Amino acid sequence: MANPVKTLVKGTYPAQYLLRKRYLPISAQRYESMPPEEKTPLRLAWRSGDKVRQIRSMLRQIRIVTRPGRRFQVWIDTGLSFPAFCPMTDNIPPDYSLVIDHSIGELKKMYASGENDVYRNNYQVLCAVEEYLERIESRCSA
Repeated sequence: MANPVKTLVKGTYPAQYLLRKRYLPISAQRYESMPPEEKTPLRLAWRSGDKVRQIRSMLRQIRIVTRPGRRFQVWIDTGLSFPAFCPMTDNIPPDYSLVIDHSIGELKKMYASGENDVYRNNYQVLCAVEEYLERIESRCSA
């Protein structure tokens, strides 16, 4: 039987931050060896227990760095990660044909009915992706 106190403590932000530092030494070594301009502060996309909230949190926290004059823009927020407590365990790739064949607006309409948890979750993730794309657009047009 699981220890309820240990489970409660494990779900806290400080505990997750320490776990990340302790159990990811290879990632930490890579992070430390990066050039300073590629490093971002270490932080967690923290929303306990809910995968959709974690995705939304991560998309809201990603630091968008644009380089004026470059045709191709790319950024990787090297310090941001998901917590290890209630991790995302789904190993199902996205259906890219849906993304290619439909706009985000069309997909949102398709999932807006909210007929079950999967539809509601997909709708919320699409809203978060749409917000992220709006952030990118505003950043690139500034």
